[in-house]
Amino acid sequence: MTLEQVVLTMINDKMLDNGQISEKLHSSIQKDIITLSTFNTAAAKNGEQMDSSDEYCQRIS
Repeated sequence: MTLEQVVLTMINDKMLDNGQISEKLHSSIQKDIITLSTFNTAAAKNGEQMDSSDEYCQRIS
């Protein structure tokens, strides 16, 4: 797991613990975090460089 994934997961878990998001939304966000890493790994193997946090922000907005 990348540092970025760890931080996003911690934020996601904290929001769930504080009752700011539902279990369903928590699960959906966690899937996006994992997908984000898979996407970046594939891009890196193809020689592309991408700022994954920008990509994630675009996907959720």
